[in-house]
Amino acid sequence: MPSRPPPSHSLTVRIALLMLGFLLAGMWALVWYADHRLREDMREQLQAHQQTLAALLARELERTLAERSSALQAVARSLLTGEQPGAAQTLERLQAVLPRLSVLQQMFSGGYFVTDAQGLAIVSYPAHLQGQRRMFAAS
Repeated sequence: MPSRPPPSHSLTVRIALLMLGFLLAGMWALVWYADHRLREDMREQLQAHQQTLAALLARELERTLAERSSALQAVARSLLTGEQPGAAQTLERLQAVLPRLSVLQQMFSGGYFVTDAQGLAIVSYPAHLQGQRRMFAAS
């Protein structure tokens, strides 16, 4: 009697194992590709979201700065109108006017000041900032 090869060496078992190996390799490659594509898509979406958020924040910051700048310009124009008193009267008038500028108090909660042409703070609100003689000119 011829001897039969063990069942693990038969051609059908080998073909079945080979097909199973190809199937597992194909599934592994598909999982790897899907993972790669999902990560790439998530990265692109996150990048687009961050760019949109940065643009929104930049527009909001620009709007806020423009609003504050126009308020400061309006206050400066209102202070320049009228007669031109002497320097001492101007300082006293400015110190009396600054506390009444509620629009500036809402926008600049830390206080505000008026500088001379050299950039030295001469009048401020609140009054405790008055004693701090600082130079604000660009050097």
